[in-house]
Amino acid sequence: MIRSLSAFIGAAWIAIAGAAAPAQDQIETAEADTLRIGTKISPPFVMESPDGMLSGVSVDLLEHLTQHMSLRYEWVLVDDVEGLLESVAARELDGAIAALSVTPERERVVDFTHAYYVSGLGIAVPSSGAERGFLRGLLAVLTPGFWAAVGSLALLLLLVGVAAWLAERRRNSEQFGGGLIRGVGNGFWFSAVTMTTVGYGDKAPRSPAGRMIALVWMFASLIVISTFTGTIASSITAASLDAGVRGPEDIDTAHVGAIAGTATIAALLERRVTPREFPDLDAALEALESGGIEAVVHDAPILAYAISERPPGRLRL
Repeated sequence: MIRSLSAFIGAAWIAIAGAAAPAQDQIETAEADTLRIGTKISPPFVMESPDGMLSGVSVDLLEHLTQHMSLRYEWVLVDDVEGLLESVAARELDGAIAALSVTPERERVVDFTHAYYVSGLGIAVPSSGAERGFLRGLLAVLTPGFWAAVGSLALLLLLVGVAAWLAERRRNSEQFGGGLIRGVGNGFWFSAVTMTTVGYGDKAPRSPAGRMIALVWMFASLIVISTFTGTIASSITAASLDAGVRGPEDIDTAHVGAIAGTATIAALLERRVTPREFPDLDAALEALESGGIEAVVHDAPILAYAISERPPGRLRL
């Protein structure tokens, strides 16, 4: 979804800057007043220094505009986007500028300027997800599915071994003879080395029936071992690739966080994703680092800046 990070200008601001009435009268009226401009801290668009001074992309833009139009203004900090919009709609503020997304719902109650920054959504994920996925791949051999495959293969080897023993126990007693346990064990060994193409040569059938079993088993082993290897490789690869969220297609089934009151919430709900809401981006990223959620969805440039300000190597966009 393409979203706009737009300067939002309220009705009073439009009246001053518009051309519907005599421009000179409007500017003279504006010069007599100090405009109350609301904003919200959202680096790198709006940032606050320890001494309370504001800076950032949006701040620089408003300063340029007001200097060009000879207007005076004062900042009013608001905690959330919805508060900004409600204050402008209620004419408690003359306008607002921040990282505000333009949506049809918001257009119904306030006016927007043209967007001065256009961006999409970004997804923040743990940078160590690939490493954890690799470890999960190594541990995939401990899953019940793996041991079920191993058990099925062992049973098949046993069946072929018993057939070889029954065919060879009389005519080839020195290799397949002995008691039940020893004879079946020799047959199992023969079927195993034949399947793996090791072929030590210590067990070789001599009877026509035994040789027929060996011949069929040689060709069947090519299919069996290929299938077994492919199954194990697929399970390990799938576990390795399951490194959390890797793109937009993965957020539908992931534990996702978003900032309360932002247009991101609506975008996620359209995808039938119910995110965990956080009061601010720092809280969401902390939950991501601690493993409480799998991803944070927010405006891409804001996410990129926030990640760059955190300890390196923990999160990626």
